[in-house]
Amino acid sequence: MFNSLRRLFGTSPPPPQAAAPAPAPSVDWKAKGNAALGRGDLAEAARWYRTGAAQAPASVVPHLNLGYCLLEMGQHAEAQASLMQARSLAPAGDAAAFEANHLLGRTRQEQGDDAGALAFHREAVQCDPRQALGWRELGRAQHATGDRRSAIESARRALALEPQLAEAINDL
Repeated sequence: MFNSLRRLFGTSPPPPQAAAPAPAPSVDWKAKGNAALGRGDLAEAARWYRTGAAQAPASVVPHLNLGYCLLEMGQHAEAQASLMQARSLAPAGDAAAFEANHLLGRTRQEQGDDAGALAFHREAVQCDPRQALGWRELGRAQHATGDRRSAIESARRALALEPQLAEAINDL
């Protein structure tokens, strides 16, 4: 048979191809990152979430979780980059979009950028106006930028959603 193929094509047929190796199993970065986070090991959790971001770059979860860890570790520039990536991947109105904007607001607050924080907290409540936390943080940002009237209204909205958030009013 090979001789007839050689005559037909003038060359030897290519050797049979070895089967491609099976892809390496992906590391369960989310479970490992969440376990580390549960233990309070932010650095280890961040390492696992970085792995997840590399393995699933189009997934919002590893970017959001990494951003949270970095924010808690005080690495604001890296946190912001990761959270902006999460925000760009999250569907509008999704819980992840709320979380990304909320955490971006916290990042800006911690850096002393009250106006930037205000913008992100506004976007957070637009994503999910049912989140008392969003209204509380928006009220804090409004208060920090001198808009006392809006801050009181936001605090009232937070209390209407979650009456045990009495500190929402006390913060003002």
